[in-house]
Amino acid sequence: MDKSLIADEDGIGAHSVIWQRSSTKTDWQAFPDAVGEILPLTQSHVGYSYRAVVSYTDGHGTREILVTSPSETVTNVDDPVEGEVIVTGKPLEGEMLVASTERIFDEDGIASLSIGWEASKDGRNWQAIETASTSRFSLAQNMVGRQVRARVNVVDTFGVETVIFSQATNTVKNVNNKPAGKILVRRVGN
Repeated sequence: MDKSLIADEDGIGAHSVIWQRSSTKTDWQAFPDAVGEILPLTQSHVGYSYRAVVSYTDGHGTREILVTSPSETVTNVDDPVEGEVIVTGKPLEGEMLVASTERIFDEDGIASLSIGWEASKDGRNWQAIETASTSRFSLAQNMVGRQVRARVNVVDTFGVETVIFSQATNTVKNVNNKPAGKILVRRVGN
């Protein structure tokens, strides 16, 4: 707010600034979180217009009140997703991997979060595991010799989607499976 253009022939005494906000530009409410002539914008300001109410007492003792024109409605700037996906568990056939999303944060708010899993034979080319869509993934024989990672899709409250990945596991190791079946001894001949 620039008060250098305020003029009063009766003089300008000490002034105070009160900020107001409105989501409709008609119903104004005091915004006590803002103090002073500068209103630093944060996520909590998104969706509102602001105006300053300047009051002072002139040189003849008259209380004067000036109201600025309303600002444009503050629009959101996409804040990046912060944090990481942590995968715990042993990369061993028959073991369970668990993806934790507790450390994921988005200042824009999180509208939805979904987890998927991917596998790779070389650590560069990843393929979605279509049957795995929960935070837990059981390592079956078909995962032996592959690395596995979690893929998390985060959609913020403004509809912006971000995909983040966990660190890849070490290569899943085989567990020796006992042979199954029976051996039959047949008599051949007389």
